[in-house]
Amino acid sequence: MAENILIQAPGFSHRYCSLLIAHCSLLIAHCSLFIDMTIALTEHQPAQTLVKPGITWEQFCAIRNSFADIPGIRASYCQGTLEIVTISKLHETIKCILAALLVEYFLRLDIDVFPSGSYTQSVRGVVEYEADLSYAIATEKEYPDLCVEIVVSSGGTDKLKKYRQVGVKEVWIWKRSKIAVYVLQDGDYTQSDRSVLFPDLDLAVLETCVQLRSLTQAVKQFRQSLDRG
Repeated sequence: MAENILIQAPGFSHRYCSLLIAHCSLLIAHCSLFIDMTIALTEHQPAQTLVKPGITWEQFCAIRNSFADIPGIRASYCQGTLEIVTISKLHETIKCILAALLVEYFLRLDIDVFPSGSYTQSVRGVVEYEADLSYAIATEKEYPDLCVEIVVSSGGTDKLKKYRQVGVKEVWIWKRSKIAVYVLQDGDYTQSDRSVLFPDLDLAVLETCVQLRSLTQAVKQFRQSLDRG
């Protein structure tokens, strides 16, 4: 009905009306995403994940910008797929403790690292994301050698696909209190039982310490483990 009215109105071509309707449809979709994520935050729900395929780069940029001033929401894009996640308190707790423990390890072994945290990594038109923790080893680089992603919600996209686009050498995914290590080999990721970048790091100890939830106690216990060698 709306299209017919617009087409009959003086000065409006069929092409203009089609573009206007398409724009309005996109705006409605943006509003729907905005409402869903806002409700999840205001109701203090656990971390939520929303995945939407078939999104253009321009649509992603518009959606990302619409959430720019809302804390606790992260949008990423990889080859036509949009993923929006809400960042929970648990997510941030795990990230903070894990980052502190890694600093302890780097200092103890005198490993020169260049952290970039959740810096936005992007290839225009292809991929854009923010890892939870990012590190370049030995020298600064455009893209990090290690990215760490903390997953506390169910569902979501293939987590490795976006890192593959920029050639991140190693990806750690924390999920269900375990760290899964993925190493880039011949353009694809292979799961490994230990880090190739840090082969002496005991991941089981790291996992145990993170679960203490107290930063002080986690660091103390991790230091004791390092002291024992």
